[in-house]
Amino acid sequence: MSTAAEMMDDATAQTGLTDFGDGSFREGLEILLASLQDEARLHEHGQAFLRQRIVGYLSQRLQVEDWYRRHPEIDEVPIRSPLIGLGLPRTGSTALSM
Repeated sequence: MSTAAEMMDDATAQTGLTDFGDGSFREGLEILLASLQDEARLHEHGQAFLRQRIVGYLSQRLQVEDWYRRHPEIDEVPIRSPLIGLGLPRTGSTALSM
């Protein structure tokens, strides 16, 4: 399994973007990669599949940060209730609602 830095470099190469925004995601990424390396017992195809997914998510993060940088006016849009949050199980949607 690749390192976080290698995957971030690949996402940067794919998108041409470099700003990942707030770095708070990096600790979780490192923990995920360590777990995949040490605990998951993935075969070669599983490693390749997950690596591609993670690089894809990092690419999406770069694109979102770029979009937000180009459209700061989004901060001026009011959020009116009710606000309905939907998410898959075990994705943090309950924590978001609190």
